[in-house]
Amino acid sequence: LLATLTDYSLFGRILQGYIADCIGRFNVVIIATAAPGILVLTLWLLSANGVHLFVFADLYGLFATSAFTSLAPALIGQISIMSQNGTRIGIQSAVISLAVLLGNPIGGQLIEFYHKSFTGLQVFTGAAMLMSSCAFLLAKCKLGQGILSRA
Repeated sequence: LLATLTDYSLFGRILQGYIADCIGRFNVVIIATAAPGILVLTLWLLSANGVHLFVFADLYGLFATSAFTSLAPALIGQISIMSQNGTRIGIQSAVISLAVLLGNPIGGQLIEFYHKSFTGLQVFTGAAMLMSSCAFLLAKCKLGQGILSRA
């Protein structure tokens, strides 16, 4: 599963960068955080066999992995003046490091709480990704750009 996820991640990084140039960086990040959230809450949560998990890993790798690593600095560059880019990228990296540091223990506790079931973890992950998509959408609207604008 991990191999297919990383294989599709390569294509996702290339495609999302290209599509971001065409339809806007915020639009791609909103889609790239909402789609995996929906995938987690549907395909992973309801998967019944290995085929479903492979399809989930492929689609998750295509959408999720590159939005946070590749497009986040581009978003910061879009909303910042040049002299603030380094500071803001550093703050963004610090916030992400906290999420990465706390995510594994939270996930482990959710699995324990739900008696060795991944259901709680799956719901938490999907909800967190959908909330992050809403946060990106609010940020885009806060910049004064409409929901459908190319930003």
